[in-house]
Amino acid sequence: MSRAQEQFNRMNERLTARPQISAKLAPFLVLFEMLWLGVIFSLIIAGLLTGLFAFILLVGGLVVPFLLIRYFKRKFDRAAAHPAPASEQIIDHDQIKTDKDGSPFID
Repeated sequence: MSRAQEQFNRMNERLTARPQISAKLAPFLVLFEMLWLGVIFSLIIAGLLTGLFAFILLVGGLVVPFLLIRYFKRKFDRAAAHPAPASEQIIDHDQIKTDKDGSPFID
């Protein structure tokens, strides 16, 4: 084998050689990888929950007022269509007048 070929082989071995992890460090690297993946997944879940919460607030802010307005509009329309009987109506006492014979009436 030529000298250039030997140098090429040595350089190629150095570039493609995988670093050997000592047996003492391997558990810590596994722990570090598990913690890192836990952080990533926690951030993903937190982002999804935050988005869900924001969506709920958006829907609540847009839909709930519309439903409340619709509810009270129907309620007031129904009340206007069917007024309470005269015995249940609130009467302003300044409007009450009396006939010549003293019986009260509302002007």
